[in-house]
Amino acid sequence: MCWAGNINKDRLLQLVYEEKTHNKIPYKKHTIHKWGKKKCGVIVNDNLVLIGDRVKGIKQVLDTIDGAGANFTQSSVMGEWKQIPKHAFLKIATGNMSDIVGGAGPSAILKHSRMALFVAMEKDHNLSLKLKLFAKNKEVAQNISEIIKGFLALGKIKIEEGSSPEYQKLARLANSIKFVTNKNEINLDLKVPVDDFMFILHTLGID
Repeated sequence: MCWAGNINKDRLLQLVYEEKTHNKIPYKKHTIHKWGKKKCGVIVNDNLVLIGDRVKGIKQVLDTIDGAGANFTQSSVMGEWKQIPKHAFLKIATGNMSDIVGGAGPSAILKHSRMALFVAMEKDHNLSLKLKLFAKNKEVAQNISEIIKGFLALGKIKIEEGSSPEYQKLARLANSIKFVTNKNEINLDLKVPVDDFMFILHTLGID
């Protein structure tokens, strides 16, 4: 997973060094940090961090960034990455969803997609969230889209059962989700007022 933005390197390193299982793995001009059972990552520069579950995968991405590989930089994800507006405050890309999601539960459907791109932007007091998934082929994309549509439909039914202000704002958020499938690409877009989004997070106990 690639994480780009204004990164506080000192704070990130402090958190990693606090892990009792932390150890460093020198790799070419980089230092890969490993902690916990499977977590590893590397601070590439002031604006880019890589996080994953396999050191081998981290090394492959580093090789690509350094010019030793071409799969990711020549992919459609990288093309999308270069077109992201500068005012985006969060952008995340991964070349392999199976490295991120687990093998059970709703998130397991994402294991059938390969690359993914997530972008968060704020403009004129509106929050814009975009998720793009790249499936193996058109058929897999269609299957994933049908499952996601099912979850969204169930969510809307549950929301519509409530009548409180919180549910009303959740309903507006749910109805704002735009979902489009194009060949092997799956796009989810959400645009919502920042105040509504923050209110919903607070209601869910996320501050």
